[in-house]
Amino acid sequence: MNYKKLTLAAVAFGLITASASSMASGSFSSRGASGAQDPYNFGKITLHKKLLCSSCTMASNSFNKSDAMMVVEKVKNNTKDIQVLSHKERKAVAFYINKRFDIQ
Repeated sequence: MNYKKLTLAAVAFGLITASASSMASGSFSSRGASGAQDPYNFGKITLHKKLLCSSCTMASNSFNKSDAMMVVEKVKNNTKDIQVLSHKERKAVAFYINKRFDIQ
């Protein structure tokens, strides 16, 4: 009798554990991009550190949608102001601005 109860308890525990772990897993990988590796955050950091800082060529006290559109145009045309950025940084800055200011 005790053997049956112990087996039943072990099976129930296994089913509960398997069920909980399968519910916790989603369609996203556990190694998702975060921090500076996320294109949005990387673009934001790059924009503010390399283009909008107080000693940068495009220094500004405010950054609005029209300024953002100007920066995206400069990134697309690879103008002299943008030459301080690598290809990866230019793509990240454009991604950040497009998402942040809803520019299509």
